[in-house]
Amino acid sequence: MPPTAIPDDFAERAALWRTVSRGRRLLILLDHAHTPEQLRLLLPAGTGEP
Repeated sequence: MPPTAIPDDFAERAALWRTVSRGRRLLILLDHAHTPEQLRLLLPAGTGEP
């Protein structure tokens, strides 16, 4: 994805991430996250099925 396609707005960027990561199996290391709320927007939208 070209950098110009990545939104400047955090909520739009998080929505793009959820769309791109949906249905994929990913291992992501997040550093310095202090609360679950900081990560909630990054959770992909999916069925929750393995």
